[in-house]
Amino acid sequence: MIPNKDLTKTSELTIRLLGVLGYQTNLLIAKASLEDAVSAKHWPKTHDKKDGYGGWDWQDLWSQYRLNKLCISIKISGKAGALFCGRVKGDCVNIEYIQRNYACEELRGNTAKIVVVYSISLAKILGKEFIRISNPAPKIVSYYIDILGQSIRTEYDISGQCLLIECSAKDVLTHLSQSIINHQELLGSFSELPEITNGSSSM
Repeated sequence: MIPNKDLTKTSELTIRLLGVLGYQTNLLIAKASLEDAVSAKHWPKTHDKKDGYGGWDWQDLWSQYRLNKLCISIKISGKAGALFCGRVKGDCVNIEYIQRNYACEELRGNTAKIVVVYSISLAKILGKEFIRISNPAPKIVSYYIDILGQSIRTEYDISGQCLLIECSAKDVLTHLSQSIINHQELLGSFSELPEITNGSSSM
């Protein structure tokens, strides 16, 4: 189980990095509540928009992931605009489900970036080396690769479906830093924070 203090530090570091990258910072990124999960039932359906992905039962996922894994909400103006969940195992932060409220235009085009930055921040806090996106929606695989850079490992099934995209957290940070002028500020914000290498963080 990830201690609450580490999740708080991860959220704070995420907001700092998003600010340096010029992304949104008027966000609340925190452990998802039951209310957040229930609210997803009223989000617009996305089955016809993202290859059938999305539309999960977030109340069920929240029940499965909230205690011993990872279930996070991204809020704007006090309302959950996106939810994601996954787990930390071995040397990897693995994100397994991501869904944006299709009606939340503020997060349109930014949700994946925010989740990636959160993932590398959590990896830093917990002393993990890799981040992984499992079973990404086919239409946005190339989008994830654009965010993560070329130093990635991918796996596909026999039908050509992408099963995972994995990358070193440091390589992702280096890739992201190339897109901004003050890249040393980004790298500095990340490197000045001490790592926590605590075996209890593996789940």
